[in-house]
Amino acid sequence: MAFPRELDLAHHVRQGRPFLGTLVNPGLSVVDDRLVRRPALAEAVPTLENGLWKTTPDGRMETTWTIREGARWHDGTPFTTDDLLFTATVGR
Repeated sequence: MAFPRELDLAHHVRQGRPFLGTLVNPGLSVVDDRLVRRPALAEAVPTLENGLWKTTPDGRMETTWTIREGARWHDGTPFTTDDLLFTATVGR
């Protein structure tokens, strides 16, 4: 079975890139071998064009991520926003 380049551990090891974390837990999006961000656990990557990335006159921005339907953990448990909140909390 051939894996997409972003999931190919041997490729990343050969390149000397520390991507093990993204191989194990890709997150809401991934960057492909053409350096294009693509959705993984999300339905779409926020952009100005699709309206999921908004800027305000005072310079702030707002992004909206929607978890794709059917996203699940390896054991079949649904992946939820609580999982993202937990990860963000631990990361801080």
